[in-house]
Amino acid sequence: MSTAEGAAHLREPLSRDRILQAALTLVDREGLEALTMRRVAAQLNVEAMSLYYHVANKEAILEGVCDLVIAKADLPHGEVSPAEWIRGSAEGFRRLALHHPRTFPLLTSRPVPLVDAAAAKPMEAGLAAFARVGMQPEAAYAAVQAVLMCLLSLGLVESRAVLDPNPEAVSQLEGLPEGQFPLLSAVPDLGVDQGAISSCLVETLVRGLIAPGTS
Repeated sequence: MSTAEGAAHLREPLSRDRILQAALTLVDREGLEALTMRRVAAQLNVEAMSLYYHVANKEAILEGVCDLVIAKADLPHGEVSPAEWIRGSAEGFRRLALHHPRTFPLLTSRPVPLVDAAAAKPMEAGLAAFARVGMQPEAAYAAVQAVLMCLLSLGLVESRAVLDPNPEAVSQLEGLPEGQFPLLSAVPDLGVDQGAISSCLVETLVRGLIAPGTS
């Protein structure tokens, strides 16, 4: 960054959006445990006290970052079918897990949606999708929550794999006695990756939650 660009950056007014973006950058780089008001302020080259004019506290920053990454996921909204909602949500959460692995665990630590009303739109779309195929409100809400729980759990597994890949986990199966474990010992040669496993789960959700002819 040139001197002129740096000066322009410093003159840019502090705002909630800039604070949240800085917090996301920090967490993506160092993890949730690194997030403090002081560290976010340092990221922005301002005093920590100046943040309080825009955010109440660290918890408010965490809530805002949660909404920010949900927006980045580009989850389905508007009028979609249940199958479109499930598959689109799976794709969105998987993108987050792969591109924001240190931030992804934040989504599992608090209710969704939070502060930003835009973060509620995908959940509303899911409820509406199930309602349109005849589900009662209680069943629709249970279906949406079941999908979210599955996808968030899957996302945690994928985000951990990004940060700490363990290629030996499958290769260890090669040491099993082939005569006693013919199927397990063949797994390393199958070429089944995490994407295939994710797809299997998603399609199981689609088949299990949607009556024939409604997908």
